[in-house]
Amino acid sequence: MTDPFLVALANCPVFGSRTLEKLFAKFGTAQAIWAAPEHEFLELGIPESRLAGFFTFRQAARPDVYVKSMEQHGIRLITKDDTEYPALLKTIYDPPFALFIQGELMREQCVSIVGSRNLSEYGKKTARTFAYGLAAHGVSIVSGLALGIDTIAHKGAIEAKGHTTAVLGGGLLAHNSMDKENIAEKIIETGGTLVTEYGLHSPFLRFHFPMRNRIIAGMSRITLVVEAGLPSGSLLTAHAAINAGREVFAVPGPIDSLTSAGTNNLIKDGAFVATSPDDLLLAFGIATPRKTDGAPAPQPVALKKPLPELIPFHRSICAYLEHSSLFADELCLKTGSTASDMSRALLELELMGVVRSLGGTRYERV
Repeated sequence: MTDPFLVALANCPVFGSRTLEKLFAKFGTAQAIWAAPEHEFLELGIPESRLAGFFTFRQAARPDVYVKSMEQHGIRLITKDDTEYPALLKTIYDPPFALFIQGELMREQCVSIVGSRNLSEYGKKTARTFAYGLAAHGVSIVSGLALGIDTIAHKGAIEAKGHTTAVLGGGLLAHNSMDKENIAEKIIETGGTLVTEYGLHSPFLRFHFPMRNRIIAGMSRITLVVEAGLPSGSLLTAHAAINAGREVFAVPGPIDSLTSAGTNNLIKDGAFVATSPDDLLLAFGIATPRKTDGAPAPQPVALKKPLPELIPFHRSICAYLEHSSLFADELCLKTGSTASDMSRALLELELMGVVRSLGGTRYERV
C-alpha cells in the first residue's frame, strides 16, 4: 500500500535525497517526519529558510490527493529498499532517495545513449543505428527524452521492439515542452518506462538536468555519447558515468565538426571508440558473429582455463564471470562484498591468470 506521507515528502521540493536520509534516520517513518515540530528539524542542522519552505508546503499539501493522482495515472513510488530500484543506481555517490515510475519494470542490462540536441544527419543516423542494434539484442536504452539524440535513441529502441527508459528532469504530470513528438506516451504504449526523482508536477528546470544525468549514467552499465559539441550536457553524463566507475564509449566524428568536438575529446581522454553496436554488445558478452553468405555463422566456443584451487570468495567471482564479463561494482552487488575487497580479489585473480581486465572496471574469465 502506498504511504501517503512518503509520497508527500517525495513531492516536496525543499528536501534532497541526503536530507531525507538524515530525516528517516532520526524519525523512522514518513508520517513522523511529516508531523515533526520545527525544533526537531533544527537539531539536524537544517536551515530555517528551508524549514520555512517545508512548513508552507506541508500546510498546503494533501497527501491523499497525491496518492489518488498517482493511481489515476498508473504511477508508483519506489525507494532504495524496493526490489524494483535499479541495483547499479544504489552504488553511485548520491543515489535518489525515491523515484516516481510510470510504465513497465526497468531492465537490469542498460546502456545510456546521450548526445547533442543540435544533431547532424550523421548523429541522427548513428544514434538510431546504435539504439536499434542494442535494443534488438535485449539491451535497454536509457536516455533523457530531450530533443535531438535522446529522442532518436528512444525511437530507435521502440522501432526495434525493445525496451527504453526515459529519465526526466521534471515531474511525470508536468508539461514537458521538449517532448514535441509525444515520445513519452509512445514509450508507455510500447512497454517502456518513465522515471524521475522530481515531484509529480515539478517543472522542467535547467538546474534539474545535471541531477537527471547522474541517474541516466548511474543506472547504466555503459554510457555511449553519440555526438556532442563543446560544451555539452551529455559530457556531464559521461563524467557522471566515469565518477560511478562505469565505462564510457564515444562515437568519433569528423575533426572539423563542431558537433563532434566533445566526443572526439572524450576519445582523446580515454573513452572507448564505438563504431558499431557490436562494440557494446561484446562488452555485455553478447556475440554477434558476422556472416559472409546466407548461411548462419558458426558460433565460436570460448574455452576457459581450468581453475586452480581457490578460496570460496575467488570461486564465487569466477562463477559469476563464467558466461559473461561483468563490472567490478556488479560483482560487488552479486557477492555482497565491499569495493576494496573486490578490487583486491580481482587483482589476485588477474595475477593468477584466471581473469583479465577488459578496460575500465570490466573483467572476464580467461
